Amino acid sequence: MVTPRPFLAALGAALLLAWPAGARAEGQWFEGDAARAWLRSYDPTLIGRRVVSEFSFEDDRGGVTITKITTTVRDSTVIAPGLAVGAQVELPVEWRTAGGDVVSGLADLETRAGIVGRISKTLRWGTALNLKFPTGTDPVLTDPFTMKPLLAVSWDATAALNLGLTPSYEFTPGAPADDAVSKLHLDVPIAVNLADRWSAAATYKPEWDLLTQQVTHKLETGLTVLLGAKRQFALSPSVEVPLSRQTMEWKAIVSLAWYF
Repeated sequence: MVTPRPFLAALGAALLLAWPAGARAEGQWFEGDAARAWLRSYDPTLIGRRVVSEFSFEDDRGGVTITKITTTVRDSTVIAPGLAVGAQVELPVEWRTAGGDVVSGLADLETRAGIVGRISKTLRWGTALNLKFPTGTDPVLTDPFTMKPLLAVSWDATAALNLGLTPSYEFTPGAPADDAVSKLHLDVPIAVNLADRWSAAATYKPEWDLLTQQVTHKLETGLTVLLGAKRQFALSPSVEVPLSRQTMEWKAIVSLAWYF
């Protein structure tokens, strides 16, 4: 069945625009004051309003390269003291090169909706559901429809050190065997505030493919610098490298976020 791509894109935009506006002024309630703005780039339990543009380049084995520009829009609403809900839409444009051939176009649309809460002043939690739709404009850029529920825990060990844990499970509901996906992911980030506007993070990313029984390990390291009078912009370069043999050789990422 052919997915109605324009309809899905329009639906995602409409949902964000229609998101309840009553608490939008409090959308950054989990973000804290400007002194804690450094943590927004690393912590999935901070769900204030933002627009993020990300450029990535991935070099894979066999002469395959993947260049991607992704735009993400996120909104949030406070529903009770210490509790908020959020939603985001992510739309990537991709260029994939293999053997001298280049395929380009829109890749799969991804959405997320979730809820976050605060256990204490320094301990937060979150849970969400990611949906990835096969909306790519070329079969090479399209994967099967997947669902990925996730949990997240974030702890401010000190004013300048944050530790996190985010397990998730990605699967294809009702897909044929050839398209089936069943993977367990784990993100373990450590973020450090280095200076007034500078911070750094390292994230360990193991992944278990439950169908092939293969396990892969990756490490992403990066820096973030806050820009603007109110630190409302964040520029974040990072590099992801494999710690075990896998398809990816290395991946470079640069993102620019606007928090509002």
